[in-house]
Amino acid sequence: TVNRDDLEAFARHAAREHEDVPFFIGGESYGANLAINLAGKWQEMMESDSTEKGKYGDCELATPPPPQFSGFVVNAPAIIGDLPPWPITYALRYVLAPLTPTWVPPFMPNPVNADAIWSDEEVRALETSDHNKDLNLSGCGKAFRLGTAAAMITALENAREVTIPSLKVPFCVCHGSDDRSVPIAGSEYLLEHCLTLGSDRAFRKEEGSYHDILAEKTAEASVSFVLDWILERCDGGMWRLGD
Repeated sequence: TVNRDDLEAFARHAAREHEDVPFFIGGESYGANLAINLAGKWQEMMESDSTEKGKYGDCELATPPPPQFSGFVVNAPAIIGDLPPWPITYALRYVLAPLTPTWVPPFMPNPVNADAIWSDEEVRALETSDHNKDLNLSGCGKAFRLGTAAAMITALENAREVTIPSLKVPFCVCHGSDDRSVPIAGSEYLLEHCLTLGSDRAFRKEEGSYHDILAEKTAEASVSFVLDWILERCDGGMWRLGD
């Protein structure tokens, strides 16, 4: 939960800075997964008042979620992953990762490569240029450390098995049909298994788009789709669990 907790700490800070407006959390790819899991945690806290039971300890992250929390917006959420055979996954996750979490095995795969992220050649050339590499702002094509990979597997499992089956929070999701990094099957799983009302969710399937939705030729349409959904929810009043 360490990555989710980092997102939550930032989200709570942002909510404190903007107390008088509806508040949405969001993310892309693995960040989208963390947003979904965080939304599930906040929903559970509101439903069961788990803050009184001490389930989340006594730190700030155990206090009630921001009252203006209104839903989440995600692009290409990592919910279903392309993993190695289970014996290999088990050994890496439960044997090697606890012992050497910072090790990057030479055989460690990484589906997040340039050819799978950007369909536009000009964008791909820009994103993979020496200048961008020198800035070190992207992990594109870099194999994961074992600790990071293990945390991601756990987060994906938690989203599918714990968060999504009981999820009622409003959301908006966009995903490319040709995403080879994060299968669109994950977004379809979210839509099929969540409990969020149909009127409280929106899904945009970008035909032919790759992983980076906002770098596609349809980026402006995707942004408009998200903004329209957010503005509609703001005009209709902030969502509250149980409304």
